[in-house]
Amino acid sequence: MALKSFSEQVMAALARSVSSRIGFGLFTVLGVDLEHTSLTRWYTSAPEKYRLGESWPMRQSAWQQHIFVQAKAVLCRDLVDLHAFFPDAADIEKLGLGSAISVPLAQGARTMAVVNLLDTAGRYDTPRFNDALEIVSQWFSDIEVQSSRK
Repeated sequence: MALKSFSEQVMAALARSVSSRIGFGLFTVLGVDLEHTSLTRWYTSAPEKYRLGESWPMRQSAWQQHIFVQAKAVLCRDLVDLHAFFPDAADIEKLGLGSAISVPLAQGARTMAVVNLLDTAGRYDTPRFNDALEIVSQWFSDIEVQSSRK
């Protein structure tokens, strides 16, 4: 089953699972096109702030390198980390968010999508990062898509 065919209900169920174990202020799932040139928001827990279905060109950044080139998950513990990795960190900060976990969903060496959890600064640490990797891996194991560990 392709990731893009996942229903909003399935992604909402994943968000509930993540919320009950780790928590988040914002949860998104982003899909990437075949050429790795643009991203599309497949799911968001806050559609009034982050519009569902919105697409934009991928920008060179540390986040993009980790997620799409190296297929490694990203942990940003605070605003310093967030600004070092995310090209839209200023926008994220305006929402009152300051930490993030991003988990790539890769098939082989190719990242197909990324699950993002964002919350207040200091909310995410190594144990929560490892929990996120475990939860996402469990949800996507049936379709042979695995999260890559940092």
